[in-house]
Amino acid sequence: MNTDVGAQWKTGLPPGLVDRIQWQRFGGLWVGLPHRLDMIHFKLYAAADDIGTRSRHYQDLVALAPTAAELERARMWVEDQDPSPEIAHTLQRIIALVQTENR
Repeated sequence: MNTDVGAQWKTGLPPGLVDRIQWQRFGGLWVGLPHRLDMIHFKLYAAADDIGTRSRHYQDLVALAPTAAELERARMWVEDQDPSPEIAHTLQRIIALVQTENR
């Protein structure tokens, strides 16, 4: 489990995440699993921080095989979290690479 994502509770989660959480029970432990769409948001953001096609976040994002619409939705959320021109440029590069790999 990645506790770094916990900070997003303060800065903002992908819209609708709370309604999409899928709860599963493991013995006496209940675990809320994020929906695939929310993972696309988180992985795109993480891939922008960990640049490179070899990063695990980028590889996870490719494995999720996001559609163009899902990537656009995630891009808008990431840019809302970090409105810097640098992140916008990085996101464009990552999205182009992901779309090329998933063709």
